[in-house]
Order: sequence, then structure tokens, then C-alpha cells
Amino acid sequence: MSKHIATRNESESVIGLLGQETGRQSSVTDRKKTSDAWSLSVAERRASRRLDTRISTLLHFQDHAWRGQTKSLSVGGLSMEFAEDIPAMLNQQIVFSLKPGTEQPDSAGIVCGIRVSESVLDSGRTKRGVILAVQFVRLSPGDEQVVAMWMSEGRARPKGLHLVAALIAQESEEALIDTEARQPVVSQTARPRVARVPECPRQERRRHQRITVGLSTEVSLRLGGGGRVLPGALTTDLTSNGACVCLSAEEDLLGSELELRWVSPSVAQRVSSASMPFVGCSVVGEVVWTRPGEAGALSGYRQVGGRTVLAGVRFLPVAKEAEDIIEHLLGQQQGEGVAARAEGPSVISEFSECVRPSGHRIALCHDRPRTDLSDDAPIVVLAPGYGESKRDYVPLAYYLAGNGFHVVRFDNVNHVGESDGLVTQFRLEDMETDLETVLDYVAAQWPGRSIGLVATSLAGRVALKVAGRVPHLGLLALINGIMDVQHTLQAVHQEDLIGEHLAGARKGVVNILGLTIDADRWLEHAVQGGYADLRSTEQDAERLHAPVVLFHAEQDAWVDPSSIEAVGAAMGENLRHSYVVPGALHRLQESPRKARTVYRQIALCCQEELWPARSMARTVEPSHREIGVQNRAERERSKKRRPMGKSDHVAFWQEYLHNFQTIPNVADFWRLMDHVYRLMGDCHHGERILDAGCGNGNLGVFLQLNQAFRQRYARRGDFRSPDYVGVDFVPTALAQAMTNFEQVGAALQGQFYEGLRAYVPMSMRVCRADLESPLPFPDRSFDRVVCNLVIGYVRDPLFTLREYLRVLAPNGRLVISNLKPYADLSAIYRSFVETAQTPDQIEEGRRLLDNSGRIKEREGEGIFHFQYQAELEGLLRAAGVTHPRVYSTFGNQALIAVADKGLANLTVAA
Repeated sequence: MSKHIATRNESESVIGLLGQETGRQSSVTDRKKTSDAWSLSVAERRASRRLDTRISTLLHFQDHAWRGQTKSLSVGGLSMEFAEDIPAMLNQQIVFSLKPGTEQPDSAGIVCGIRVSESVLDSGRTKRGVILAVQFVRLSPGDEQVVAMWMSEGRARPKGLHLVAALIAQESEEALIDTEARQPVVSQTARPRVARVPECPRQERRRHQRITVGLSTEVSLRLGGGGRVLPGALTTDLTSNGACVCLSAEEDLLGSELELRWVSPSVAQRVSSASMPFVGCSVVGEVVWTRPGEAGALSGYRQVGGRTVLAGVRFLPVAKEAEDIIEHLLGQQQGEGVAARAEGPSVISEFSECVRPSGHRIALCHDRPRTDLSDDAPIVVLAPGYGESKRDYVPLAYYLAGNGFHVVRFDNVNHVGESDGLVTQFRLEDMETDLETVLDYVAAQWPGRSIGLVATSLAGRVALKVAGRVPHLGLLALINGIMDVQHTLQAVHQEDLIGEHLAGARKGVVNILGLTIDADRWLEHAVQGGYADLRSTEQDAERLHAPVVLFHAEQDAWVDPSSIEAVGAAMGENLRHSYVVPGALHRLQESPRKARTVYRQIALCCQEELWPARSMARTVEPSHREIGVQNRAERERSKKRRPMGKSDHVAFWQEYLHNFQTIPNVADFWRLMDHVYRLMGDCHHGERILDAGCGNGNLGVFLQLNQAFRQRYARRGDFRSPDYVGVDFVPTALAQAMTNFEQVGAALQGQFYEGLRAYVPMSMRVCRADLESPLPFPDRSFDRVVCNLVIGYVRDPLFTLREYLRVLAPNGRLVISNLKPYADLSAIYRSFVETAQTPDQIEEGRRLLDNSGRIKEREGEGIFHFQYQAELEGLLRAAGVTHPRVYSTFGNQALIAVADKGLANLTVAA
């Protein structure tokens, strides 16, 4: 089923039979975690006997219920059919009961298939159906007897029988675990699923931006368990929270629920040609918005001659994809000169600065709610983690500000971001002084207000020391705080940097935990400042007087779990909660869902400790669109502060690629190349391959080796080597690439000569070109276009992707890989060093880590931008790709996408 449905599962609680929330954790085994729970294999399940049935079925999910039929039954599962869309996801858990009279479902299964079917009736109307295939995970004794009876008789006698089932919210696995009680803790959001009451007063709704449009619209009227289509509808006006639709109907429609489908080709073209990626343009000529929960309710209408002609449709909560389309149309019309008044954002962000005693300027950002300006609202300070800037904490700031708090974010001196200084000169003393300065600034600006502090990673260790000296701190929350610096350095770098420094070893300017800095200066202060070992952390924890909340990732390779327990014990009664984030890594932002779960819980903890007088049983979910807009604005702000000209860009990549020549020795990178090669598909009929951003030619060398072996074992006359063209804008890299190609070709020529059948080398060419400019190739020049770990470095990735599609031939294939945001390449470095056998190989790994530090630094400055999976998919769709497929790769630190250029996107690509 479409991802429009998949995105509706946002609740994090287990939903009971009647849609009520319960506090229990589901006992159903998660398919993503283990395959041992399945009673039958796929082959056994398909081979088992299947019995056709007609059993009345009632399916519950949250506050909705659907009636349908169970159409088939086997010993391994069943299939249910409904006349409406069901907000189910693959692998979603489901509980059910087949035994009559059972009040609570006690059998468990997994949704293993979703199919949407459409058939045309004799009347010409289309009948739509949704079939859910459910695989049994556990049957109760009663249900097991029922299934056995039906299967033994060979027929079903459904009279008086019915099946009752309930889908379980998919995000329940993201619950935090309180280590004290060992119980799941879920932060509930205040966003309703479907509400018949307006979300804001009528006067406030009327102030929203309104534009005039002419969108052909299909309107489906939902009537109980069925519905019908109202023909000839047209959307005439559009706002962010509703629309005016012209339609015809005989009956009274006020209060009815509607589903809208915009079918105007101009809408799809606008979304496809947008300067920003938008999800939702499924095929050219149609933007779909018809899923349950993405509906509208009639808020008013005017009748002429007994027939409804103008109806006011108030949008109920919609998915982000639909919200993006609406906001894009509103923004585009405003850009074309349509007079409109837009509602202001819910959070206001204001930039300022303060100065620390040394005279260095600290860049600040104050986030506050637009409307709720309470005189007693607490202030929450967000201290950026090591290698991060205040921009990385926009989502957390908006969670807090959206719930009434004032938030102060800042950049450290001699660090990434907008504050003064050079990154190479950074040391922990800078982070300590900056935090004290900002806390004093906040106390002076808002006297008498409660103050909370949230710190991440290495900043958490600094916050522990500072919090013991600051009397006006009301709460300290640490996210994956590093408690033992010496252990973390050894875990990341595979060497005892603290011990070696004390023994007299000197490193110079190298990478430390992802940043290229003066390591000797950094390590010296770590020792002198009392940060080096676990005992110093325990001593700082004993001096605390403020309540503390800890969040630590279950799979954090940087932090020893025993150090968390030791420091928690030293905190004593000050430790309020210690939460484990299941399945999370050290960089919490790598998983946005897990990060949002932590942000909600932080908002609740801040309310509990800093603002107990305010009742806030549920946190308000911030607008993801507003977060995205603020992120883009701050990224552009950072880029303008530290502009990078074209000559600087070339020089940077020239130095980077000079230190990148040993990357093929890394096993994770070799597996990435193999992943790219397999997704390219067969290339033995003379295909033309473009390697966009080829660098030193690593992919070209990989192709040469693989094609040589394919040629050797192919049938005679059944193989033609592909033609390769590598493109880059760094001359030294292109020269190195040609040297590598020639050396590999010569080696293969001698190795694969077999008498009458000589080795035919690939055609290897390179071309100097800038990927941010039009490519110097005619339309449809290549059968394969590959862009490996490059797209996140170009300034306008949408333009570059459209160029790739332009030069790609019909039925050609596009393969793109790109780092994930906040990618932690230290894990890849550790796996490489563990297998290194010589000091030279260890030095190769260290150079690779230094390179990752340079990338990380420019990512923090906003120069480079990497995408999450949904953002990458949206970017590809905006470029003209219809069905991109995205996978994780490169040690789970990168994404790889593949798409075929079919007839559907030829017009857009051209």
C-alpha cells in the first residue's frame, strides 16, 4: 500500500480493541528483530491448504473501525478484505480472535501483504477493495481448535461466527525504557487523529492565507461503511487549513466526511518542477490525497435551487506529504503576485550573541512560542554536542518552544557554527567557558525564571562539571553523555590517546572524535581539566545539586554502559530518571523517530521539574514543515558567513581526494562498490556508463575487475564490454584515475590472456566537468548513470539529478549513494583498524578518519547537506523519478537509491 497510508501510524501506544490506549508493551515478536517467531516458512505457507471463507470481520485501529470479510484461511494465516483503505503497514502487528464470544483478542499475527484491487461494475462505477494478508505468529488454544476444525472439514460454516481484530500502532517499539522500573515509557502527543471540532476558532481560520485556484477534484463522500463519488467537483479556493469546493449533491451534507483527489495536470507539473522536493506526485497528471485520516469535513455550504454548489471544506489532520503539496501551492501563488496574508509560524527564532571574558563572540538563537508568552515560562539551554552546532538542535528547540518554553541555543567558540575562533584550536576548556557564559547570560536576561540545561555527547561531560558550580540550574538532561573520555577515545580510535599523551607521545593536528584539531592541546587540557577518566566524572556527579535525567542509546559504541551506572550511583537522589533508547546509536539524529521520542520525553521532564504548575499531560507535536524551513534558513545563514568559492572548493577536494586513495582497502567501502555494481544490473552488451563525480576512479577500477571476470566466463560471442566515462572537476583526481585504469588494464591483459581468446579491455575515458553546471553530453547518452557519495556535496542537487535524467537513455538506470546526516564513519574506521596488520595500514585508516572530520565540519557549517531516506526519495521524485528504491549501505552510514527511467518520466526529465 502507498506510503501515504504508512505515514499515518504515528501513535506510540498500544491500541486496545475499542481504540483505548493501554500501558502494556506488546508481546508480539517483531519481524525486523528475529525470524524465529514464524511458525511456517513462506514456501510452506504457500503450499499449505487454503480454505475459502466468508467470515464477518471487524477491524479496529485507534478510534476507527472497519467492517469486512475474511476471504480465506489456512494453517499459516488468513486474508481479510475491506471496501475502504486501511491504514496498515507491512510487518505491522495485529491481534485477533476467531472464537465466538471472546471479548479480548489473544492470538497474534503480522501483516505480511497488502493489496489494493479495483474492479469496474456494470453501472460503470469503480469498486475498490483492500486485502490484508495476515501471517500467524501465535494462536490461542481456542483459535487453534477453530482453525483445525475448519481445515479438517474442508469447508467453513461461518453462520453466527465473526472475526475481531485490532492493529497495533507501529511506533510502540520506540518507547523508552526506564532503567529503574524496567518499564516502557511513551510520550503521548496531543495531535488528534480525526476530530470533528475545529482546531482553531473561525476568526483565526479566516486569517489564513487564501489563494484562488482551479483544480479539477474528485470528491468521495463517506457514508457509514460505504461511500460514493460526487461528480464534477472543482476546488476554487485554497488555504492551509481548508478549501472551497464547487460540487453538486441532492442531500444535506453538513458534517459529512470527504476525501479529495486533485487530478489537475498543472498540480503535478508544479510539484514536479518545484525547487524543493515534495512527496506525493505519484504519476504525471495526478496528485493523490485520499487516505483515511487525510480527510475533510464540511464546515459550511450554500445552496441554490436545492442543490449544493459551494461547500467550505475544513481539512482534518493530514500527512506531511499532503501538507507539503498545499504549502507549495500557497507559496508558489504568492510568488506569482497573488495577494495573501500568511499566518505566522508557531515558534519565533531570534538571533543574538553574547561575549565571554576572553572577548570571543558566542552566537545565540532564542526560540520562543509565538502566542503563549507566560511570564513564568522556564528557559531551557541547549548545549551542542562535540562537532555539532545550534542548527542541529532545531527540532528539539521546537518541541520545547511549541510547548511554552523559551529555548536558547548557541555555538561553541573555536568550533563548528557561527561563533568566533578556529576549529583546530578547540579544547574542552572552550566548551566549559562557553556554557558558563551562556548560563550567566540567561540568568541575567530572565531573572527569577527556572533554567534547565540539555547537553549531548561530550558536552554532557562538560555540563556535569559546570552544573555543580551553577546554583540557579533547575534541571540537567544528558543525551548520550560521555562519562569516561579515556574509554571513548580508545573505543573510537582503537588506541589509548590519553595514556600515550601522558607517556610523552605527540600527535599534532589530527582527527579527534570526528574533528581535525590540535590533538596535543586538546589532550593536555582533558588531563589538566579533570576530564580524563571515569573517577573524575563520578566526583563531578557527587557535587550536583540539580535533578538529573539521563538518556543513553542501547547500541552506543562511544559509551560504556557500566560508566552510566557508576555515574548514576554517584548522583544519588538527584537522578530522577535514566532512560534507555532501544536500538539507538550515539548520534541520536541518525534515527529521527527515536530522536522525536526522546524530545517528547525531555519536554515532559522539563514540565515536571521546571514548570509543575502548568498541566501538560501530553506534548504538542511541532510542525515538521516549520522545522524544515528553519533548518534551511540557518543552513543558508551559515553558508553566507563562511562562503566557499569555486577555487576553494577545488582545493578542498584536491586535498581530500589525495588522502582518499586508500579507501578501497576498507571492507565497508568495497561492499558499497559491490552494492552499486549489483544495482546497476547486467552490463555486458556494450552499455554506456557515466560515473558522475568519479574522483580517483575507484568505481571504474571495480568495474574493470568485475567485467574482466564476467568476460572470461561468458559464452563466446555473448559479451561486449561496456564503455565507461568518468566525470569530475578536480584535474589531479582525473589524472590519478587514468593512471589507475591503465595499471589495472595492463595487469588484466597479462592475467587473462588465454590463447585464441584474448582479454578485451573496457573503454575507459574521463572528462573534466562541473556537476553544478549542465553536463557536456547530449540527451539520452548513457544507459547507466552512477553517482557514488557525491550528491550531498553539490549546491543544487535537484538540478544535478535532472541533468542525470536528461543524459540517461530510456529504460536506463540511475544509481545514487549518499552519506546519511550525522554519519558516524568512526565505526568504519574501527572495523578497518581491527583488521590492520601494519603501522602503515593504521595510518591509512587515520587519514580516512581525518577526511571524515573535514566532511563533518562542512556539514555543520551548512556547506554540505545529506538527506534522510524520505528526503532523498522526495528529491528524486521532484527530479522526475517515479519509483525510487532506497536502501541502507556503507556500514549503515549511507543510503543508496536506484531508479529506472521509464516512459512516465521522459517528459519531466527532458
